[in-house]
Amino acid sequence: MSKHNYKWEFVIDLKGVHKGFNNPDLERFKNGRYRSLTREVIQNSIDARLNKNLPVRVEFECINRKTEDIPDRDGLLKKISACIPMAKRDKGRKEALTWFNTAKDLVEGKSIDVLRMSDYNTVGMAGLVFPQTSRHFS
Repeated sequence: MSKHNYKWEFVIDLKGVHKGFNNPDLERFKNGRYRSLTREVIQNSIDARLNKNLPVRVEFECINRKTEDIPDRDGLLKKISACIPMAKRDKGRKEALTWFNTAKDLVEGKSIDVLRMSDYNTVGMAGLVFPQTSRHFS
């Protein structure tokens, strides 16, 4: 386990609008999620190129980890579990309940597959919170 005190944080819609699984940002990844994720990660890395004279390198690796090594695993389980009652009430989107129950089962299991995505020759992240005027906000 890491010495760091990581915590799971999720973006809150400051407009107070609950989108749930009707979120259009999720919809674009629904069909062809691996292709969509790959394209998004590579495009973001290219947009953040550090040295224009050198190529950006992006690596993807599927690794298996013990769930006990997930930073703040208990906090993640609490956040997933807190979503289940709302997913039960969302009768129009039954896949929400299935998704959260599956996520909970995976995190409670012994091991989990993790997709590691790394990029090189990019500017990296400037911090944890970006103002709306930063180049990371879109």
